[in-house]
Amino acid sequence: MKKLFLLLIAVTILFGCQEDKNLATDKPIISKYYLSVNSELKMQGGGQTSELIITSNCTWEIRNAAEWLVISDHFGNNSQVVTVTAQKNTTDTLRTATLSIKGGDLPERIVTVTQEIGNYVQEPETPKEPSEGDNFPPE
Repeated sequence: MKKLFLLLIAVTILFGCQEDKNLATDKPIISKYYLSVNSELKMQGGGQTSELIITSNCTWEIRNAAEWLVISDHFGNNSQVVTVTAQKNTTDTLRTATLSIKGGDLPERIVTVTQEIGNYVQEPETPKEPSEGDNFPPE
């Protein structure tokens, strides 16, 4: 009886602890599509047009464009050059936007667009008119 019990434990360990190689999660995800884009675009502050080069064999879509960006084509098929135009930066800060390009069954591709500070001119303060009660030195 003891030998049968040990044999049962040995068989359970031998066959119960084998690695299962047929799990669906072990298979790599292989797609028939490809999608490649620039990872970043750098724009001048005065406004500029740049090319976003999309290399693909599938239908794609560009999402999340900032208000200050004008994109020539938000949708397309296969490889294409898309123009991205940044309007003049009238702020005193660097601007950044993120474009998301999604195609086929592939993960989205991210393009970071940065724009330098434009020709920002701060309006000078208007001098304050003296009023009654102001203590100015005598002339």
